Amino acid sequence: MRKCYAVLWLVRVVLVLLPQTAYIHPDEFFQTVEVVAGDILGLDTYTPWEFNTTSPIRSVTLPFMILGPPLLLFNFLTIHFPRLETSYFILVLPRLVMVILTLVLDLSVYYMCRCLNLNEWMGLILVSSSYVTLTYLTRTFTNSFETMFFALLLAVLIREWKSTRSSTILNFKVLSTDVKERKSKKKFKPKKKIKSTFIAEIPSGTVLPMASLKVPPHLNATAQISQHPPQTILYSTWVVGVVWAGEKHFL
Repeated sequence: MRKCYAVLWLVRVVLVLLPQTAYIHPDEFFQTVEVVAGDILGLDTYTPWEFNTTSPIRSVTLPFMILGPPLLLFNFLTIHFPRLETSYFILVLPRLVMVILTLVLDLSVYYMCRCLNLNEWMGLILVSSSYVTLTYLTRTFTNSFETMFFALLLAVLIREWKSTRSSTILNFKVLSTDVKERKSKKKFKPKKKIKSTFIAEIPSGTVLPMASLKVPPHLNATAQISQHPPQTILYSTWVVGVVWAGEKHFL
């Protein structure tokens, strides 16, 4: 399986080095590469209206943080090696950066599979052979950046959820032992039987880890649901499904 994953990762690099000169969507260039390349390489580029100085709706911080350093290095090399200043390198270099960033997705998937006692190499093969990974994540879409960061966030949430569940299960075992000892001595008589329900289990796996993130007030759940009700409901359903599967698996 490791060899299969290595071959699929090599395919990503080959697809970038043999670039498709066409674009999937204009935003692949307008929202990332052109904004950075115009300032660093001094090229005559088109700056879309999202980045205008009067009323911008997008920030150049992320494109400059990710694509700025390699383009600065490329600009330095072209001073000493003018032959490198071709459209091929300007097109391929940002995509090579994206290929390197896909390692964030791979490492997150590997870690999540390890935490959930799943086959990590099978997970990596499924991700690496995906059409989305080979086509979209190797291109300079802002959605590609978001995918990497979300995978990293999900890995952190699963780690926190597992650590929280482990401590909860340990406390439950200690409580059960104490109850058995008291029953054996006939000194413990529970007044009311408490049923363990799925609703009572959810906070230990979701609420506590998510609360540790300290989500800003302007990103509260009410605002998100009012803006994107179908997507929010679908995502919430998916999260509950993952938690339920985890509960069934670990318990």
